[in-house]
Amino acid sequence: AVKDDPKIAITYWYLGILEAESGNFPAASKNIKQALERGYVPQSEGEYLFAADILKENKDYGLVKDFYEKVLVNRPSDQALMLKLSEVSMLLGDKIRAVEFAERAALYDAKALETAKSWLK
Repeated sequence: AVKDDPKIAITYWYLGILEAESGNFPAASKNIKQALERGYVPQSEGEYLFAADILKENKDYGLVKDFYEKVLVNRPSDQALMLKLSEVSMLLGDKIRAVEFAERAALYDAKALETAKSWLK
């Protein structure tokens, strides 16, 4: 059956991309999640970040945090990514991790804590 075809996952991935480009973030998020559930694995940091940004629009913060953390492993001094992780951690109710990521970002950019104050209240 078509639903069992392993190539279907990439089809959902591309549908997610198309929906995102048209501004339909709920549908994009749904298709991205379908792709992931059917076994699609993002092929690059760019794909992880793309998926995270789409999923964030739909408030799927757990997956967003996972994807940002996967990218951070290869970009340990990316203060912008650390700030994104700080914000998402706060949205997940983990203020301790949110502060940790913000402080870590501040090691690379002194203005990072000022930026993070908007969600660390």
